Amino acid sequence: MNKREKGATCPDLGLLPALARLLKTAPNTLLCFEESLTKKEIARLLNEAPEKIQKDRYVQGFAWIMEETREYPNCAELLHSGAMLLDGTLLMANLPAKEKADYTGQITVLYERVAWCDNSALADRTRYMLVSRLFREGKYDEAQALLDRLPERDMPDKRTFKAQLLAKQGKPAEAVEILERKAFSNLQENLVTLAQLVRYELEAGAEETALRLAQASHTECEAFGLWRYSAYLVSMQVAVARKDISATLAALSKMLEAVLPPWDAGESPLCSRFQKTDTPKITSTDLAKTMMLPLLVELERNPDYDFLRGEPEFKKLIQEYRERCVGAKA
Repeated sequence: MNKREKGATCPDLGLLPALARLLKTAPNTLLCFEESLTKKEIARLLNEAPEKIQKDRYVQGFAWIMEETREYPNCAELLHSGAMLLDGTLLMANLPAKEKADYTGQITVLYERVAWCDNSALADRTRYMLVSRLFREGKYDEAQALLDRLPERDMPDKRTFKAQLLAKQGKPAEAVEILERKAFSNLQENLVTLAQLVRYELEAGAEETALRLAQASHTECEAFGLWRYSAYLVSMQVAVARKDISATLAALSKMLEAVLPPWDAGESPLCSRFQKTDTPKITSTDLAKTMMLPLLVELERNPDYDFLRGEPEFKKLIQEYRERCVGAKA
């Protein structure tokens, strides 16, 4: 074996430019720094991730995704999708606050790498997310500085024109899929906006307006066949803010009942096409592991629910769904 095979010496990096010219490629390609993945490959990897997190716990699932991002460091879509998946599952992970903070810091680094990538649309979307994170952390000056560098979002939406072109080209099914994605995305964003608006209305003492907005949010979820859990979120928010025991328990009971049955995308008129291929199969066992148990822990520990501690119905709900989780996992 020669010295390089034994690891005693390394190739001279100064030869890379000449070698790249000889092979008519870029130096980064020789070092595998430009390797990327197709959307299908990214989807396959990320569909495996929730199962891995459920099976091996968050720490192993986190390590697995981070290893994939190291293997494809310039694949912005993988970095972004991986960060979002880790972010979402971390919310539900039953981990100490300090450990969660450590993971949050590493996830933020992934977002920051995407925020300055060559994909301008993905970069801008990620910067908006970073602004939100900075805001939550109380870093208002940093949030303002980043926000000032972002474009306004009231420009014409490219997706609308693309759908019109596809329809004119005799591809109505593809036009439908694009508009479904747009409408579904806008609807999700609108629900988040309503929740934020309700919070500020409550802080301003406008309880009647908050109640009307909560009802509007519920109606919107039901009209579009969204996950029933989402339909009760804003109503629950209002009830908790008012410390209304009866209304909180009513909303909580409906929310918990809505968690375990998997959402059927076919119930939504907005999901006739794209959700059929994009949505991985979710079972009640998956939901019990990834959402219900952490949600029950949150209800038991969060001081926002202290006004329910002495209520027998609250204790009964916690116990009932803890037992149902065990049954779903069996």
